[in-house]
Amino acid sequence: DTAGLRDTSDVVEAMGVARTKSKMKEASIILYLADLKKLSITELQAETTELQSLNLPILLIGNKSDLLSEQEKVNWEMSFPEMLFISASHKNGLDELKSKLLEIIEKDKIAGSDTIVTNERHYHQLKQTEKSLMAVITGLEHGISNDFLAMDIRQSLHHLGEITGSITTEDLLDNIFSKFCIGK
Repeated sequence: DTAGLRDTSDVVEAMGVARTKSKMKEASIILYLADLKKLSITELQAETTELQSLNLPILLIGNKSDLLSEQEKVNWEMSFPEMLFISASHKNGLDELKSKLLEIIEKDKIAGSDTIVTNERHYHQLKQTEKSLMAVITGLEHGISNDFLAMDIRQSLHHLGEITGSITTEDLLDNIFSKFCIGK
């Protein structure tokens, strides 16, 4: 959920739009929610042309479809045949939206035993943990001393502790290195 994509002379709003564009480049899918009563077909065509340059899956969602006349809806459908029409206030079209999202992320490719991380902070901490553990493996392969390995293990445990809320590494390190002579 980000700021809209519009030209603005307001400095703060312009920063929000720039940040939105930056985040979009990192996205796996873009859900573009268009207010069909505020936005014209021409305006949306211009905005989606810019989005398509990102080469990411875009799910175009037209909200407030319940407020459209029959002719307006036909015009929107002709201009954007891929658009999903919903009414958030009346909860119309939400099942189709859910189905389309599942289709796009290819839910059937996710095994029931797979772990899915949905929290960005947790994902970042897990990536940092992986990086620290890879440093341990590389250190072991190159014969790095145990005290240097311990630093990388401590770092990985720290990142895991950021997720679990317990950043206590000493007990684990004592157990791991009970057979090593660290510091000699």
